[in-house]
Amino acid sequence: SPFVSRCLTAGNRDALTSDGSARRVLKVDADAVTENSVDAELCTKRAHQVVAFLDDALLGNDAYLRSKFHASLVAPLILPAVEKALVRDPRDVAPTQKQMAATRQAVEGLEADLCGRGYGNASLVKALDHAATTAAEAARARVLDEARKALRGDWHNATEAECAPLVDRVNEAEPGEAAPPPTLLVSAVVLDLASIIDRAADEAASAPTAEMASTLFSGVRLSFELFRGFASLQDCSRSPRLARLLANDCLFCARLAARVSVDRGPAIGRAAAQPHLSLVDQIEPLRALA
Repeated sequence: SPFVSRCLTAGNRDALTSDGSARRVLKVDADAVTENSVDAELCTKRAHQVVAFLDDALLGNDAYLRSKFHASLVAPLILPAVEKALVRDPRDVAPTQKQMAATRQAVEGLEADLCGRGYGNASLVKALDHAATTAAEAARARVLDEARKALRGDWHNATEAECAPLVDRVNEAEPGEAAPPPTLLVSAVVLDLASIIDRAADEAASAPTAEMASTLFSGVRLSFELFRGFASLQDCSRSPRLARLLANDCLFCARLAARVSVDRGPAIGRAAAQPHLSLVDQIEPLRALA
């Protein structure tokens, strides 16, 4: 038990040995382990190596010893340590999609090996799915916080943005010259919001689980609804310039919703296992608000 606890201790970088020999039992990189958080993939790999080493070295095919090992070490110590690493607070460490995919592979390998050795079915994959949901909800909350912060900016600060010609005039090109990209005068806060939405849509399209993709996509949808709420609160009764900017902002966001639906909608639909996900229902309310 002390040996296993030492193997799964955060921050442990010692070369672990068995029976006083110089044989290194665990050959995983411990640089990802800190005092405040445990890397889930690393902890899973360590647990897998501990179980495999002790099972091969000590138990053999003895069913009685295996049941004792399961009751004294696997169930009360190893599995809870891995589960604790999987469901860590996502505000402490926000895993990337690549890290979560690697962790899932390690967890599925550990569960398959435990089942193959006769230790029964563990619930680590369920814990990992719960952790993915928690991480997705934290990511959605982060997206909405960033959107609120951007929308609290100065709506009077205007800038040119490439867009379809909806309100502003497009400069005509000389004969024989390529036409410049159409531009639209919009509030700078809308460009900040667009970058947040684009980044969240990319995360949803590359999400490792369908539930995570769906949760992140809901954050994209809620960002558009936040924009409509903030835009409707702007008082443009005494400022024709602000009124024109707000109209342009709404039309720009309508164009953004259409672009996200066309460019990323199919990928997000595949990731979320919902092939008909789109933002087309956001376009008409934005045009009406304009």
